[in-house]
Amino acid sequence: MSTITLPFEIKMLVPTLQIYVEYFNNKYPCTTEENDGSNMSVEDEVKYATYEHLLSVYNKFKVVADDEYKEMLTEAKKQLSSTN
Repeated sequence: MSTITLPFEIKMLVPTLQIYVEYFNNKYPCTTEENDGSNMSVEDEVKYATYEHLLSVYNKFKVVADDEYKEMLTEAKKQLSSTN
């Protein structure tokens, strides 16, 4: 099996994880035993494995990821306020 490495800005880790959580909460809300995620499509299983991998990375670098994300939001707010 070959490995593909892609650069990923850590500041984008938090919003990326939020998108995955929203997707799975909407598609597999686990409100009944019939919808517990056990009948996931292969595509969703790959997405979930990707989510778990990104979550593992986040947990290792949580403080840095959170700080970078907050800094990105602060910078974006500054840019928006300067254009108005």
